[in-house]
Amino acid sequence: MAGVLTPCSMAGLQPAGVLWGMGSLYRRVGGLSTAVTPPPPTEGSTGKTCLMKAMLNLREGTNACIEPLLQIDRDSGNPRPLVNAQCTDEYYQGHSALHIAIEKRSLPCVKLLVENGADVHARACGQFFQKKSQETCFYFGEMPLSLAACTKQWDVVTYLLENPHQPASLQAADSLGNTALHALVMIADNSAENTELVTHMYDGLLQAGARLCPTVQLEDIPNLQGLTPLKLAAKEGKIEVSGQPPFPGSSRTQPGISAERAWGGV
Repeated sequence: MAGVLTPCSMAGLQPAGVLWGMGSLYRRVGGLSTAVTPPPPTEGSTGKTCLMKAMLNLREGTNACIEPLLQIDRDSGNPRPLVNAQCTDEYYQGHSALHIAIEKRSLPCVKLLVENGADVHARACGQFFQKKSQETCFYFGEMPLSLAACTKQWDVVTYLLENPHQPASLQAADSLGNTALHALVMIADNSAENTELVTHMYDGLLQAGARLCPTVQLEDIPNLQGLTPLKLAAKEGKIEVSGQPPFPGSSRTQPGISAERAWGGV
């Protein structure tokens, strides 16, 4: 119906329009007009939600309709909360609002989503996120923690590991059995700049692991091929990574990585 406000139609509005529109929708959905049934907040073909669209339309790191969307979702008792909805198409399957917030490099949005129950171990496992030599793609280890590590966002990595709501696990593995350390090895390209940034982040994760899970040897965790991160580095020819001094003797302390987000039409 023309002129009807829906969560998705408001995702790209200016802040003033968002606040007016969300308030109008909230009054209708919240019980003042019980005859009103809100339209599905997803695209049927992709599973992309209004919350995801709001995340894709940040201005200066935020979007005024994100908090109202989360509030409406909580108050409506949605059995499938928007905060954990995932894309369903083959190309972007598993892609969530939390992944998008990290791609947008917005720590405030990451915090807001996690505080509202976002799954910090959600897996973006669609074709775009698999390692394929002849297609446009970006493999980062599927999960939010490894995505933050592979896009040099140490502040996000630290928050995901230490937040009081649902801390991310450094032992968590993707569908290939790869941890965040494996993912860093996979994106290394042996160039001087990339190697320095990869090894800084790698060492930062090891130091975090020694503090947060001291009984676990992260470098001893094998993937589904039976390869530890360093064995994977040797197999993939990532010589500079596999030849780094063992932790904790390394002098590197500045975390980072050179891979940048370059998604297509998400």
